[in-house]
Amino acid sequence: ATTEGKVKVGQLKTNKAATLYAHPDGAYCVALASSPCGEKICSGHIDGTVWTFDFADGVNRKLFAHSCAPYALSWGARNAVVAAGADRRVCFYDALGDEYAARPQTFDYSDDDNAREFASASFSPAGESVAVGSFDRFQLFAYSQQRGGWVEAGTKHVANLYTVSALGWKPDGSRLATGALCGTVDIYDACVKRQMYADKFEFTYVSGSAVVVKRLVDGSKVSVSAGNGQDLQGLNVYKERFLVAHTTDSLIVGDLEAEKIAEVPWGWTGSEKFDFDTERVCVVHSRGEVSVVEYGVNRVLGTCRTTHTK
Repeated sequence: ATTEGKVKVGQLKTNKAATLYAHPDGAYCVALASSPCGEKICSGHIDGTVWTFDFADGVNRKLFAHSCAPYALSWGARNAVVAAGADRRVCFYDALGDEYAARPQTFDYSDDDNAREFASASFSPAGESVAVGSFDRFQLFAYSQQRGGWVEAGTKHVANLYTVSALGWKPDGSRLATGALCGTVDIYDACVKRQMYADKFEFTYVSGSAVVVKRLVDGSKVSVSAGNGQDLQGLNVYKERFLVAHTTDSLIVGDLEAEKIAEVPWGWTGSEKFDFDTERVCVVHSRGEVSVVEYGVNRVLGTCRTTHTK
């Protein structure tokens, strides 16, 4: 991004840069963010506008206009784009650009004497929580299934930290790194909770819909997340190897040794029984039906009715 409002892409084969799009008025570009899928980007400009570019069709358009220059800009799950700046307001916009984009969910700290301008923002890898940095502190926001919106998840004050100019997450979302104006880089534990399981596993919840499963005997880790963004429920490990969890609308099974996880559409009944005797697949018995799910494949391979179930 340039001071002339242009957003460019580097072409590695030719070692040259090509312009994707340019702000119509040449407004200085102050921030860039990419979508979780990596197929879109958005740019924030000094006039407060945020523009987006879709690599699939090559089309750019104005996404929304923020109340100030969005120096803190990030793109997360649920089509959410967070923008914040000097007016001390954190706003969550809808990247789809519908009517909601004009009425963002806003957290206003302009009346807080301890609050300063926001300088950085970064969504967690799961996209369900975001950190926003300002002067001597950073704040966390998380998506709440119960409230159907974003909520404040906590504020960390650090004396003499000065402006948090950069933020970054560990790939599994369990830790948050901050970079400050004075050159310091700090790492913080960012998990929601930790839970011991049978003294053999540690569950580190990085959000309601994502957890890192750690095997204590060898330290190996596997990340599990709900693709639909719903909260994980009933997380269990069978035979010290096979993982089972569910959400409201899906079933998650996995092989921890093979590091393969599958999530399939499912209406949880509570009567499910699981058979792990067959290699590579989990056989699920529920209400007279037998379903076969292959680890690493996000669909049910087959289902049949039967009166003979375990």
